[in-house]
Amino acid sequence: MPSHRRVLSGGGHRSFDRLGVDGLACVAAREGGGPFPLEVFKVMRHTISFISLPVADVARSRRFYEAMGLEASSRSRPEAAFFQMNGLVLAIADPKTMADGLGVSMGGSKSKRISSTRVDGVVLSHNVRREDEVDELLARAKAAGGRIEKPAGTALWGGRTGCFADPDGHLWEVVFNDAMPMDAMGNVFLEAPGVW
Repeated sequence: MPSHRRVLSGGGHRSFDRLGVDGLACVAAREGGGPFPLEVFKVMRHTISFISLPVADVARSRRFYEAMGLEASSRSRPEAAFFQMNGLVLAIADPKTMADGLGVSMGGSKSKRISSTRVDGVVLSHNVRREDEVDELLARAKAAGGRIEKPAGTALWGGRTGCFADPDGHLWEVVFNDAMPMDAMGNVFLEAPGVW
């Protein structure tokens, strides 16, 4: 992301490479400064809004994720289901619906390899607060119809991890890493949040 610098009230400078647009607004209020120049808001915000997974059978995948403890939104429909996560939405949809919505072809190797684990694609990670939660979540995934790809064990870096695949082969990593701060909502930070 580009780094934006701006003279704040009192002549100070501050780097905005670690701040999203919401963070910029907070700094403006804290510094008593006026509105930010328009070009500051042309950068991509530091958020991901949706993760969308193509699935072969929406009803089956919906049952799997509901068995994992997620609650499908009332906006869900037969061809797509949506689950509110902490600050983003997990969507599952049949490839045709997804292709039509995106205006692209989903006919490549990824959508054809629906029954195998997609280790060459995206890996979704779910951080937990306790080591034993890794084992608990893997057991829950297996009971819900998922496939254990890597049993829980000590990671090379010292934490605890394990992996499971959902019914369509999307790979999830379950992670315990006490060196990475997590807030009350389950948001993970690379560094402890502080005042910029």
